[in-house]
Order: sequence, then structure tokens, then C-alpha cells
Amino acid sequence: MAQPGGEQPNDGRVDGAFHSPAFLAAHVATLQAVDRETFDAFKKRQDEAAQAAARVLQDEEQAQRDFRAVLDADRAKRTAAAQRAERKRVKRERKGGDKPEKHRKEHKKKHKKKRRSRSRSRSGGKRRRRGSSDSSSDSDSADKMRLSHWAAS
Repeated sequence: MAQPGGEQPNDGRVDGAFHSPAFLAAHVATLQAVDRETFDAFKKRQDEAAQAAARVLQDEEQAQRDFRAVLDADRAKRTAAAQRAERKRVKRERKGGDKPEKHRKEHKKKHKKKRRSRSRSRSGGKRRRRGSSDSSSDSDSADKMRLSHWAAS
């Protein structure tokens, strides 16, 4: 603290003011300014901000509910299709008799083999024809070589 002579004691302690007297005067002037917001206006602004945040939250929740409704409808559509397919499969099994699954698989294999052998015999015959014509052309060229060889000697 200041001593009566205007001198400040030098006891190693720092002055508690930390700021210049000009800064402190300006600070006090801003604290006493009348253009500050009243508490009622502040509370009103806070309530409006809270309502806006609540509206945003409510909109997000509504969008999430709509999205879930779309997902649920899509899932219901897919499960209904799967159930229809299952009912058709069960109906086919009933209609086909009480044949075991193994018997049906063997039956399918048998028919597949028949189809394969038919297609092989058809395509195999074509190969043979080509081969036979190729061999005749080979024999013709062999005959020509023999004749040319005979004529040369």
C-alpha cells in the first residue's frame, strides 16, 4: 500500500492492482454502461435458444422415426416374399408326394446325365465327321506324295 510520502514500500510483494489506473477506469466505465442487456432480455434469449435446440432435436427424432418406418416396411416386404416362397416350396413338396429329398436329387442327376450324353453324342458325331473328312484329305495328300515320288524315280 502507498505510504504517506507517495512512495511505495519495497517489501517484495506485488501490488494487487496489476493494471494501470487508466485501464481500471475504463473497466469501471464499461461495467457502469447502461446499454447492457437486462436480465429479463437475457432469460428470453436463453429460452428462445433452448426452444430452437428442442425443435432441431424434435426434427432429428422425426427423421429417424421416418427412416425406421421405411426400413421396417422394406424388411416386412422381404420377409413376406420369403414366406411366400416357403409356402410355395411346401406346396410343391406336398404336390410331388412324400418322396424323400435324396430320391429327387438322384432323379435330377439321372436326367442331367441323359441330357449330357445326348449333347455329347450329337457334338461327338460332328467331330467324327470332321475327323473322317480330315483323314480322307490326309490320305489324298499321302497318295499325291507317293505318286510324285514314283514319278520322280
